[in-house]
Formats: sequence, structure tokens, C-alpha cells
Amino acid sequence: MKIKKINQILRMVKRYLRPFKPSKLRTEYLIVRDIYQTLGLRSSISELIGNFITPDRNKEIQNILNKYSKDYNILLDVGAGVGVMTYAVANHFKKCICFEPSKRNFEIFENNLKKFNNNNITIFPFALGDKKSIKKFYSSVLGPFDNRFRITRDEEFTESYDVEINTLDEVLKSLNIDEKCLIKMDVEGSEFSVMKGAKNLLKKNCTIISEFWPWALKLHDSDPEEFVNYMQSYGYKFYSLDGKRINTNQLVKLCRIGKEKKYIWIYGLIIKKSDD
Repeated sequence: MKIKKINQILRMVKRYLRPFKPSKLRTEYLIVRDIYQTLGLRSSISELIGNFITPDRNKEIQNILNKYSKDYNILLDVGAGVGVMTYAVANHFKKCICFEPSKRNFEIFENNLKKFNNNNITIFPFALGDKKSIKKFYSSVLGPFDNRFRITRDEEFTESYDVEINTLDEVLKSLNIDEKCLIKMDVEGSEFSVMKGAKNLLKKNCTIISEFWPWALKLHDSDPEEFVNYMQSYGYKFYSLDGKRINTNQLVKLCRIGKEKKYIWIYGLIIKKSDD
């Protein structure tokens, strides 16, 4: 079984890297650091491989969460994976409320929670969306990475099962939480749906650290431009991880290019109401 899984992963890696040649990089296969690289359609093979296999991305997000922790008591980790990020920053918050629908990821997270006895961390085994429902969820051959509700015919996923979906507003209401929160969101194209279920929360002065994958948003029947407009309607602005403001024209260009190109994927944007 292990050999079969390893072979599946190797086939996927080969398929990812096949389009790359030193003389001619295909822009639709760029995994890039931030918005400006995407709009410039520039990258390198070393950046691609480095971003994919090193912990630098997680470290950068961790540092940003620590930076904003001084303004928030509560961290909402939506798409918490196995809890690596949560455990790294938990001591900066009074409460960390996590959501992870993957059975495999949840089991690992929960076992670690029992082992390390972090009393300020709570993990829920369901997804978030715009309404309560049940949907089929797909687990990736890449383990904790890229688990989602929609896939294409040519993608390899190991299993699928039904998961419960709740809304963020309803969960917070049940927990008697009525304050601004810092949100880390990594939900592989379900961002718009999650934020539609957080209308009350978005009225507060929250900060959201989220990946941005226009192709996956489109795959999940969401228009990435409508997602941007929705967040802006609540007064939110978009920033790259180094704090540079991203204007609407740049966002529109990214959405229009990205929703047709699977591997244009921004691993982190800051979405907030005001400049620091």
C-alpha cells in the first residue's frame, strides 16, 4: 500500500514538473510567491521547487499571525490541516478555534492535541460554508495537502466521503463569541463560500490571512472577481504578505488570468479593513 501511494505521488510530481524547461517556462504552471510575481508572470524553477518542498511559506504565515496576534484574542484556523500552524502560534492567543474536515488530518490533529494538552485549542471535524449541509469531500494523494469538495477528471484523489458543513457565524454564536477575530484560511477554493457564512463576523474589524487560488474558486462554482467584490463590500482591502496594497485593477487581472490557469496560486494574501 505504501509503495502504491509513493508511486502515485511520484507520478503527480512528474506531471507537475514536466512542463518546465530552462529555455521556456509555461506561465500557467507557475507557483509564485506573491501578487506582483503573478501579475508579472515571472518565476523560476528553483522558486517553484523551493516553495513546494520547504517550510518557508509556513514560516512566513506564522510570523504574520504572530504579528497580528497583539490585536486579537481569538484565532480561527479554517482548514487547519494537521495543526502545524496552530501549534506554532497558539501561545499568542487566548483561544484557537480550528476546523478540519479531512478525517486523516483531524485524527492526527486530535491525537497531538491530547498529547500536548493545549487547553486553548479547540478542533472541529467539519467544514465551513454559506449554509448547513453535507457534501462529498475528496482526499488528495499528497496527504494533508489539497483536500477539497471539487476535483477534475484527471486528478488523483485517494478517497471521498461525506462531510458536514456549518457556517462560521452559527459556530461562533454557539460558542458565545461576539468579537473580532484573526482568521487563517486555507480551504482550496471554498473561500467565497466560507466568507458568505461569516456575514456577521465580517462586520467587525477582522484580519484574514488566506491563500488565493482563482482556478479552484471557479472549480467550486465561485467567481474570483465576485469574491473580491464581496470582501470589498464589507470594507476589506487586499495586501501582499509584505504589506503592499493590491489595487482593484491588479486583483481583476489576477482573477481573469488565474481562473483559467490551474497553477497560478497565491499561497498568502492579507485581507483587512485598514492599513497598519
